[in-house]
Amino acid sequence: MLHGLPPGAGLGAEPRPEYGPGRSLTVSERAKAAELTATGHPAAASTVALKRRRYQAQGVMGLADHRPVRKKSAFGAVDDRIVVAMRQTIAEAVDASTRRGACILWPSGGPANCCGRRPRVGR
Repeated sequence: MLHGLPPGAGLGAEPRPEYGPGRSLTVSERAKAAELTATGHPAAASTVALKRRRYQAQGVMGLADHRPVRKKSAFGAVDDRIVVAMRQTIAEAVDASTRRGACILWPSGGPANCCGRRPRVGR
């Protein structure tokens, strides 16, 4: 699509009119999207543009699906500061008591009653 010629085209090959040198990249991207859609592979011009930019910047590796190799946080979307605070609180309370985990998380008595009694609900 960048040069209007398919891979392996001979030296004297002419580009197709929709991909020729007189066409803008936007026109060529729209033509490629229409071509892909007509062959049963629906694609938007914006998708073609994104893939073209990735190909120009990174070559074939830019077109690869990188989802399987992305680094994932062990705690998902939880902010790192929360993880650090939780670890610190748990480490401080490990030898302090045999109370339930809620007592560690809510040392002030917060939502969970840490005195061994269940909180009153709906009374």
